[in-house]
Amino acid sequence: MPLKKLTTDMLGFRLAEEKGIEPGWFVPHIYDIIRYNPEGCFAFDSNNQVIGMITSTPYNKTGWLGWLYVAEKERQRGLGEELMRAGIEHLQARGIESILLEAVVKASSLYERLGFREQFTTQHYQLNRFDFTGTVDQEIIVHAIEDYSIERIGEFDRRFFYEDRRRLFEIVSDNSSFKGYVAEIEDKTAGILFLTRSSENRQVSPMVVDVETGRGTEIMSALFNVAFAGSDLPLYFRCPLVTVDRSLLLEKL
Repeated sequence: MPLKKLTTDMLGFRLAEEKGIEPGWFVPHIYDIIRYNPEGCFAFDSNNQVIGMITSTPYNKTGWLGWLYVAEKERQRGLGEELMRAGIEHLQARGIESILLEAVVKASSLYERLGFREQFTTQHYQLNRFDFTGTVDQEIIVHAIEDYSIERIGEFDRRFFYEDRRRLFEIVSDNSSFKGYVAEIEDKTAGILFLTRSSENRQVSPMVVDVETGRGTEIMSALFNVAFAGSDLPLYFRCPLVTVDRSLLLEKL
């Protein structure tokens, strides 16, 4: 079965099956991933019908696989594994040493069979405007992403993510479906927040906060205050529980 480069006009098969995915945020999001790494996003085609997809996102030594999907009627044929292997081989050819993904439990056996091992759990949170308990700290200044230096954002992000994501930040900053904010304390970058809007909520990814300042809750509060000033839609988070204490900062708000 031929493996093709994924394009956004191939996404209709998935939108038709996964009714919970909104085209308004899903298509622009996948477009940005393809734009970042067009050679590493793949689709299976059967008789001119797309039946599977996967994306890959390489940085320096670390890469991510995402959005794996096989059409329901084509499952149990090993196509998911073939797509995974295509993504893995692509990243390895790029010199990637560590490959990560966010897994749903029902697919974990596939990933483990390919050599992946569990690292941590991802906790999902939703913050509603009228449940938000954050306060305003006048010392924390929040800028819109378009008014801030991508170079400074990249330098800040690399302290915590350990890889250079500046090119990806440049791409999503050009996408009207995304909003981005940067928090500063005494002219130093202290946090970043990116949002993707859907009809029911706004998905947060990424959010990076410098908790070493001792003001992690205040930095998040400042970012959320600005986000809620623009819309009452809830904020939806996927928080990796690498350090549980940091995830508890969200619950304080």
